[in-house]
Amino acid sequence: MKSLLLLSVLLAFLSTLVLTAVSPAMEYRYMTDMEVAKRQVDQISPRTSQIQFPEEGTVWVVGQTVTVTFLDDNYTDADTVSIFFMDKSEVLAGGLISQRSFTFVVPSSAVSAKNGTSMLVAVIRTNRYLRNVEAVNIQVRPS
Repeated sequence: MKSLLLLSVLLAFLSTLVLTAVSPAMEYRYMTDMEVAKRQVDQISPRTSQIQFPEEGTVWVVGQTVTVTFLDDNYTDADTVSIFFMDKSEVLAGGLISQRSFTFVVPSSAVSAKNGTSMLVAVIRTNRYLRNVEAVNIQVRPS
């Protein structure tokens, strides 16, 4: 009886490992968008195809009202986005990505180092599952 119970537990554990290996997006389902971005940071292209604006090297000033625009990619009502500065802000804008444009005020926490840039990140999910992480490096100056 004990060996049957042990075998059942072992099989359940192995099936969990297989499911995680088969569907890596599942592991991101319950992570915050910042946690997802930190895990994906090495795989984020400095300039990705879905962020139409801002472009690489755009200059923003603290307190400025800005808009992030995405290309149309046949998004549905199941697709959402969260936009923030990597390690520098909380979520600044987000919602259904099908609306394509998101406006926010540039926070003082996003100021770039002298002659440096700040990484603006967009985490895109479909039904809470990770779809993609987009990013663009921009310069944020103090007001």
